[in-house]
Amino acid sequence: MSKRLSTFFGIIPSEEKNKINLEKSTQLMEQHWGPPGSPRYDMVMRYWASTRMQEYWERLRQSHPNEFRRRLKKGYMEPIPILWISDRRLAAPYSEGSYWENAAEKRLYFVLNNGKSPDGKKHPTLRPLNIRRDLSTIMMQANMRMSLQVPIDPGRLAMYQSPGDIFQYDPRTKSHEYSSQVTNVVYEARREALHQLAEGLHNGTDHLETMLLIDVSGSMGWDPRNGVWGPDGRIRYHDQPSNIALVEHLVHRVLHHMVPRAQKEHPTQHGIDTVTFSSSGKYVGQISAHNFPRDWRNGVRVGGGTQVMRGWQVVKNTYFEHQNRNYGHGRWDPVYGWQPTPGMPKLSLLIFLDGEALDMDEFELELLGETWAYVTIALVGMENCPHHHSHAIELERVARFNPHVGFFDVHGRVCERMVVEDLLSSVYPVDPPMYAEILKPEFDLPPGAPPMYSAWPGKNRWFFMGMLAPITTPPQSKKARAAAIRAAAQQCFENTRHVDATVFAKALQDRRIDTARQLKYIIESSGYMELNAHTVTLTRPTFTPKPVIKAPPLPPPPAAAAASGVNATSETVVKTAQLEPSEASAPLHPSAFPPPPPPPAAISNHVANHSTSNGTHVPYKTRTVIPDEGSVTPPAKQAEGPSFSTGVTNVIPKPTLTKESIEPLSFQCDTEALRYVLGDLDIEDLDLDDLDLTDIFIDVGFNLSAKIKGRTVQLSQAIEYLDLDSIVDRLPGLVPTKQNRVIFGKTLHRAAAVLYNGEVTGITIRVGRKVSGLLQAFSGLVKPGQSILLCGAPNVGKTTTLRDLSLYLSQQNCLCLIDTSGEVCGDAETRKEYTGTSRVFRPEDPDQQYTTLVDCIRSHSPDIIAIDELNTKQEVEVCQTVAMRSIQTIACVHGDIEDVLYNPVLNKVLGGSTKALVSDTNAVDGRKVVHPRTTRPIFDIVVNIKRTPEGPEYMFIDDISNNIRDMLEGKPVQTIIRTIAGNELWETRKDVFYRCDAMKNEQ
Repeated sequence: MSKRLSTFFGIIPSEEKNKINLEKSTQLMEQHWGPPGSPRYDMVMRYWASTRMQEYWERLRQSHPNEFRRRLKKGYMEPIPILWISDRRLAAPYSEGSYWENAAEKRLYFVLNNGKSPDGKKHPTLRPLNIRRDLSTIMMQANMRMSLQVPIDPGRLAMYQSPGDIFQYDPRTKSHEYSSQVTNVVYEARREALHQLAEGLHNGTDHLETMLLIDVSGSMGWDPRNGVWGPDGRIRYHDQPSNIALVEHLVHRVLHHMVPRAQKEHPTQHGIDTVTFSSSGKYVGQISAHNFPRDWRNGVRVGGGTQVMRGWQVVKNTYFEHQNRNYGHGRWDPVYGWQPTPGMPKLSLLIFLDGEALDMDEFELELLGETWAYVTIALVGMENCPHHHSHAIELERVARFNPHVGFFDVHGRVCERMVVEDLLSSVYPVDPPMYAEILKPEFDLPPGAPPMYSAWPGKNRWFFMGMLAPITTPPQSKKARAAAIRAAAQQCFENTRHVDATVFAKALQDRRIDTARQLKYIIESSGYMELNAHTVTLTRPTFTPKPVIKAPPLPPPPAAAAASGVNATSETVVKTAQLEPSEASAPLHPSAFPPPPPPPAAISNHVANHSTSNGTHVPYKTRTVIPDEGSVTPPAKQAEGPSFSTGVTNVIPKPTLTKESIEPLSFQCDTEALRYVLGDLDIEDLDLDDLDLTDIFIDVGFNLSAKIKGRTVQLSQAIEYLDLDSIVDRLPGLVPTKQNRVIFGKTLHRAAAVLYNGEVTGITIRVGRKVSGLLQAFSGLVKPGQSILLCGAPNVGKTTTLRDLSLYLSQQNCLCLIDTSGEVCGDAETRKEYTGTSRVFRPEDPDQQYTTLVDCIRSHSPDIIAIDELNTKQEVEVCQTVAMRSIQTIACVHGDIEDVLYNPVLNKVLGGSTKALVSDTNAVDGRKVVHPRTTRPIFDIVVNIKRTPEGPEYMFIDDISNNIRDMLEGKPVQTIIRTIAGNELWETRKDVFYRCDAMKNEQ
């Protein structure tokens, strides 16, 4: 009956609907590529296999045919058409607000994240790095890679070094020591691909041809000694020849070994086919080792941009035209260009380039689909250059995901014969040149003109006297050396206390001080400098004269100020805020300053000693007291807090307000991670930078919605299952488990799944932000060793405050942090940034968090224990044990203090309470129902956090035993409320009246 009704109303069953969609997809495939077995259809299937996307496309065609057809129409399943390459369609930049730089980048990362990896393992989702939005990440990764540099093995160096290495006789290169290098890695998938090629060459089923592709863009000719801009906008100076000079030497050396191997197959060949590229590609013919100076001079012209696809197309056309004309190999497709045919020889291409090309993503995408070419990339660059290492990281990723690509990093002052051996072992899987052949004297390059240090005075010139002996400067006496170091320091620190290490090294080298592997020793042994990362800091004012600060005029006495209508205290605040910390110590009138801050061991010194994100110290500001209108009580008297008698419990005195100048809060939000996860969803109406945005709700069958200022706002984007699947794919680890949370992005966004019968039907994204400066609200209110309870409604900043407390308190204490769901510090990469040296524990099962607490107490000797979420009765009982052992505890609970007090599971953290009926004699204010305490409180201070329009609000309640008793008896509770509003800290001292449970029942 239901089937007949469905047919009558035109409702198509899901099985028939899927069958119809599959037929539509098949028709569309045949419409674009022809029937199965046709050349173009086979070409596309070969492209699927080479990109390892075959399983994904088949699964998409079966499960999501609409998405399959959409991707097919956009060209994701086919090689790049030659028309798209000629008009640079994929390389055209997107608009400024787009997450992707261009269509090639978007398509490349789609293939990398959805295709099978060569090693068959599941890798984390890749995301592109953009210099404008990810500068800090790029610099961090580049510095990490630089830290992996190791000196060349002395034994190998003794065998391979040559006086003909370009930097050894370059007249402007001062150092003659070889640069440390990052060890090049040949991935297992690459070894397997070369092994298969070697088997084909041995069996005679494969043949190998070689070509060269050389970058001749303008950057290849830059002189490193004149300074090179880094990605952070800083100029760095490098003591080495230009990249094109190094490449010229390397090409000359490899030709000695490549030409004889090419002549085994083609006896009449006199050189290696070479293509150069910059803004365009050019075939320069065959370059030989015998006539190399002439061939190089006639064929190489440096200048222009860097477009590697231009050169690649020339290589491809030259190779296929030669194979097709002479041997009949290759097939021309009018849409996709040259395609390989069975039996065609493989091409082993050696590429020299100096950085990331404008169309590098397009080139990587092209290489993923080519099975006829084996590419070896040599990246040449500057020593200790972040730009070079950031490009090296990108190319390492290419080599890791494409077995047909080998990558080698060559930077600084290199041992050329060692580099040649490594490169040619990748170019030739069979019969590569070995040690004996590489070191033949006839294959070495003779040294050029002897080095002459033109930067030094005329008579101080030393020449290359020995073939293998390094050039050294004349020895200096200790006194002369110390004077030279001091002169260099005085030059660099003339008007500053911080200089880049390369600048200081250059100043030392100008004074004939050898800095190779000695810079750190020179700085630390001076006694007045220290090296932090790549910055040299002057630790004491040895050279910078102290400025003479003239003390400002004394403010008028209070009576004169009142007579003249001038607020003396406010005027002093403005003047003090304009002074530097060194100037603020000038003698002023005693009334201009409040009492000095507490001792530095306490948290209360945070305003005076805590550094802001830019590294400057926040001085202790002058406090301005603003009395209430109509009040004649002196401010100091108001700030003391009123006293109350037992009989007047319902009278709430007028609060007092105090304002203090502070550093404003700094907010960071990784919006690009949000855009990446949300993918193609239309979020134009959603301002991700809005500080009032707290949550994003994604539910199938409903519109995308967001919580802004505590209200849920519906957007225009409708959510389908395909949208949800796409987001889940970008959130690895989001599975329906007890944890049910994924932390992503640099500012720790949180994603949680909405489950219905075990199936994910929605996702909630909590927008994470890194907030600095919150601890200014704790100044002077928390003593050393006091346990703190942070309470408040969800999403008011409890976890964010806990981060700042952990970061500060872990500096001199063993702090064990129980990070319940990873929201406090994220993964290992961001742990130190958010929580300092805290020792982080994350329970595998949140319900068993109390076992992690017990283990922490028994085995790890904590001074402080911090807990992100306190939820269960067992955790509260363990916290009671912690308190009895005099271990400081900091914890977060959900709910305001009143909610926690009447929560039967959590109220023990405040001492617990129970209801009791007393006689008329013992009644409190006529109430017979009282709430006696059951135990002593675990925490010394309760901080109730709220989110207000002005900023975060912290209400401090100390003396918990007495204040909680007053709260239960319906008496006012003394509180201090601090609100961070812009660059001001508002402090209000007032008594809050909580109606006890009995009074609520009476009403």
